[in-house]
Amino acid sequence: MKVKVLAICVVVLFVAGVLTPVMISPTDSTGIKVRKFVDNRPIVPVLTEKGMHPSFPAKGKPGVYVTITNPHDGDTVSGTVMITVDSNENPTIKIDGTTVGSGLSYSWDTTQYADGAHTIDASAKGVTDTVTVTVSNGGGGNTAPIVTITNPSDGATVSGVVTITVDASDAEDGALTADIYIDDSYVATANSYDWDTTGYSDGSHAIHAEVTDSGGLTDSDSITVTVSNGGGGGGDGIVKKWALCIGISDYEGTANDLNYCDDDARDWANFLNGQGYHVVTLYDRSATADAIEGAINDLLANEDADDYVVFTYSGHGTTYRKYGSCMISTNMVYITHGWFEAKFDTADSSHIFFAFDACKIGDFKGAVTDGRVGAFASNKDYSYDGDASMKNGVFTYYEMEGWDVQHFTNFEDDSAYAVQKMQDWASQYAGLKVSPFYVDRYAGDMTP
Repeated sequence: MKVKVLAICVVVLFVAGVLTPVMISPTDSTGIKVRKFVDNRPIVPVLTEKGMHPSFPAKGKPGVYVTITNPHDGDTVSGTVMITVDSNENPTIKIDGTTVGSGLSYSWDTTQYADGAHTIDASAKGVTDTVTVTVSNGGGGNTAPIVTITNPSDGATVSGVVTITVDASDAEDGALTADIYIDDSYVATANSYDWDTTGYSDGSHAIHAEVTDSGGLTDSDSITVTVSNGGGGGGDGIVKKWALCIGISDYEGTANDLNYCDDDARDWANFLNGQGYHVVTLYDRSATADAIEGAINDLLANEDADDYVVFTYSGHGTTYRKYGSCMISTNMVYITHGWFEAKFDTADSSHIFFAFDACKIGDFKGAVTDGRVGAFASNKDYSYDGDASMKNGVFTYYEMEGWDVQHFTNFEDDSAYAVQKMQDWASQYAGLKVSPFYVDRYAGDMTP
């Protein structure tokens, strides 16, 4: 359950006096700000589909990257394990500080090592990645613990508040306390946990319990249950409309503050309110990682198969190491597209629209599956704040213009218009590259 340069989106203000050489017209007084993000923290918190993990940046020569892709940090291994590495160099592989090989893979016979914790390092030109795993081959004088989820049973249908119970014991340590996860998100360290299923969408959910003994050996148990509270799955025959609009201009510190992201979210909220949506908003310092996760959980708990769903995000975006595109919360947590996709995999609605106005946000297109439309201000390039006349991000400005001026009646036409208009807007600046796009996986026209 544990997982582990920035091609990231210091905010650069393009004022007319600075950019006169790259503007078509030297008298054009338009000022624009790239929504580019810089982060020099030694530890970056990353929210992934496996939960929250601190990610340590590689140190060494710029451009060199080394990432151990198998096994994962915290894994329990036995027998022969293939260590694999992603790198643009020829890395050296070490186990417990001893060099065992070089290259992008190594076949490790764990039976030659004592049961317990061992460290794998892969390094090249000063860049190192490290994972710690537990060898468990039944030797070394330590017996692995045993953990069993005793309630609910695997395959059960549950509703309301359900007590999750866990038995966990170890021959050497006696009774142990388990870590409990629901849908890969940590919820408690306990052997009994009252789970309020009404906060989750109807449908399949995974419960996982894990323990580690004093010798470093780990055991786990997982079951799948079906939540049925009458709020999802087949729908109730009534079309309700749900929306979550997030806009972050105010980030921790001041270096990464933006101008109009909160205005983007307000404009989306006002438009959707006018279309009959129940809209939840998170602006600036209210849009922490926990608040974003909680609001998405609530959104998915409310919607069912008959409903319309909209999610909009305006703020910083980045690509980070092996995680790809990330949103960035006001408290500087990187929220990965993998986490986001896993969340919306549980949605029941077949009428979902996403709008992202952020840099390097293109990997979030993975959330646009059948029955969905997504509009994106960027793929691998940057997005931009508009000028004082726009008072929006450029992409959002043209999305709003599509509704208010062009009077489009569906998300597809509005998205196509915003993509074209942002490209036209960028063409007035020499060398300014943008990559807006939209993805349509909805049959017919998706109306708001």
